[in-house]
Amino acid sequence: MKSVFKYELSAANSSGVTKVSAPFGAKFLYAGNQKENICVWAEVDDEEELIVYEFEVFGTGHDTCQNEGFNKEYLGTVILSGGSYVFHIYQRTN
Repeated sequence: MKSVFKYELSAANSSGVTKVSAPFGAKFLYAGNQKENICVWAEVDDEEELIVYEFEVFGTGHDTCQNEGFNKEYLGTVILSGGSYVFHIYQRTN
C-alpha cells in the first residue's frame, strides 16, 4: 500500500551524513521541523523491501563539499530553536 511516512534525521554526525531505512522506491518529498527534530517525509510502498537511504545535513556556513563524489538532491531547509540553528538537507542519489 502506498502512503506517506516520516523519518527522523540526525544533525549530530560530524560527517554530515545520516542514514534511514525505508522501502525500495521511496520518493522523498519534503524536509522540515517537527517538535524540534529534523524530519523528511516520503511516499512509500510499505510492501517493498527496506533499503538504506543516505542524507547530508549541513548547517548554514558549513562546508557542503566534504562528501564529493555523490550526486545530491536538495530537499529543503530546516529551522530549529526559533532560528538559532538552520540546516540544509540533501538526499544522496547515487
